[in-house]
Amino acid sequence: MALRAVSPEMLQEMCTVIGVPCLNRPHAAQVDSGDCGTVFIYIPLLPAEYEILPSKLKSAVFCFGKSRFGVVVHVSPNFELLEKDKVNGVAAVYDGMNVLREMSYTTENHASPRVIKDSARRDQLLEHAKKKKIPVKITVRA
Repeated sequence: MALRAVSPEMLQEMCTVIGVPCLNRPHAAQVDSGDCGTVFIYIPLLPAEYEILPSKLKSAVFCFGKSRFGVVVHVSPNFELLEKDKVNGVAAVYDGMNVLREMSYTTENHASPRVIKDSARRDQLLEHAKKKKIPVKITVRA
């Protein structure tokens, strides 16, 4: 399922139902453990707040784990690098069933590969490589 950010109007409607003037909480960013690029940003909700919401608003809330809920407010539109390096090459490892198992990239200033584990970041990296005509080394392992 693709992540979608909620509209500011829907976020305000949630605040009204919960009974708070605004969801003034620290934003939590889901980052790739092998890389430091933002995948999405969400505002956490308490389980009690989630239970108060009507079904229309509950459908916009994501469950990130047991009793961990959040409202996605930003989805990164493209592949973002921590530094302002340019990507030199991308390496992708597929299994025998044509499923992507591993992905990494190298930059101009860092020759060691940086592993990408998040599926959304992998898709963004492949799109970035295609758009910028960056070579992708594909390996198939059985």
